[in-house]
Amino acid sequence: MNKIGFVTNYDESTNANFNIAKNALPPDSIHLLSTDATRANFLNLLEQHTQYDVFAFSHGNSDRFYDDNGSVAYSVADILFTNRKVFVYACFTANILGKKASNSNCVYWGYTGQIAALEDDVLSQHIFINIVSNILMNFSSKKTKEEITDYLDELKIMCEEGAEQLDDLYEKYPNVSISGYNTLNDIWNRLRIYFKSEHIVLHHPNAQTGDLFEK
Repeated sequence: MNKIGFVTNYDESTNANFNIAKNALPPDSIHLLSTDATRANFLNLLEQHTQYDVFAFSHGNSDRFYDDNGSVAYSVADILFTNRKVFVYACFTANILGKKASNSNCVYWGYTGQIAALEDDVLSQHIFINIVSNILMNFSSKKTKEEITDYLDELKIMCEEGAEQLDDLYEKYPNVSISGYNTLNDIWNRLRIYFKSEHIVLHHPNAQTGDLFEK
């Protein structure tokens, strides 16, 4: 399934995400990267390619996420995620945006609460490139609740294995960034998938439950 990719790059956190995502882009995607990741460009592609699935990396709030200008890229006021599978790596968007989108037959993969930026330290970035690449290749291919549930188990295992790789790196290189541990936990723990209805929310059984909202 073809995809539309949207990746911002306008501050420290989005730059880290950008450095990972640009190396994990699936071959079947149209990319809006960095300064091209604007609301106008994004909505234009969504309107042109109504059957394409979507992934995005940016900052977010409960009902929106932002473009490379720091302006709203997409919000609950927009209705262009209908019948798509969508993955958004941004804080909070599962809470409202994901729920509302799912009521239009969208399968929305998003995050509750604040999530750590992807780790782009030169010594450990391969760990995160591999995980993000796997997510972007798989989120749109999972068609049933059972397939998604199985994948959440796989994702948790990947993140745990990533943490073990960080352990090994830290033993060899004590100066390696350790902030990636938080990211690896957030990737699976705060992920929520709304399956075509705000009343059907999937998450790993060991994940922290409940929605985490902005303070």
